[in-house]
Amino acid sequence: MKRTVTAIALALILALALAACGAKGGEEDVQIPTPWTEYDSLDEALSAAEWEALLSDGA
Repeated sequence: MKRTVTAIALALILALALAACGAKGGEEDVQIPTPWTEYDSLDEALSAAEWEALLSDGA
């Protein structure tokens, strides 16, 4: 009797957990904005940078 009650309780808990994970409660999709910024020239990008970039002429 004890096993039957335990098995039914575990089955009920499992069913509720699976039902809660699959619920779609009208949530909207959230999109993360792109972290990239485009610049027209290298000088413009370097002036916007917070650090100094050292570029070699030969590479």
